[in-house]
Amino acid sequence: MLVDQTAAHTLLPRANSWYMGANVPGKPRRFMPYAGGPHTYADICNAVVAKGYEGFTIRQGDQILSDQPGFTCLPTVPDIPTPLLAIIAERLEAFTAAHAQQDVAAE
Repeated sequence: MLVDQTAAHTLLPRANSWYMGANVPGKPRRFMPYAGGPHTYADICNAVVAKGYEGFTIRQGDQILSDQPGFTCLPTVPDIPTPLLAIIAERLEAFTAAHAQQDVAAE
């Protein structure tokens, strides 16, 4: 799911908060809002409309007015300069290691 893929690149899904459903015992933890930014979200919505509401089934009562089951309106992935990729990878590795240490300390 696009929302899950986008949120996975942030710290939001790691939060132990009501926003992730942590306040309701037994509730699946799920990030619901789109974290890719409002402009990207608007671009996706506009592309869906331009393609006849691709990915949606529109009904009026029992009558199906439009059935567009496929979904191809995905945002483009920005080009990240190679030197920046190395910095991102290094910082992500440090963050992941620190988070793993916190998990071990919490056990």
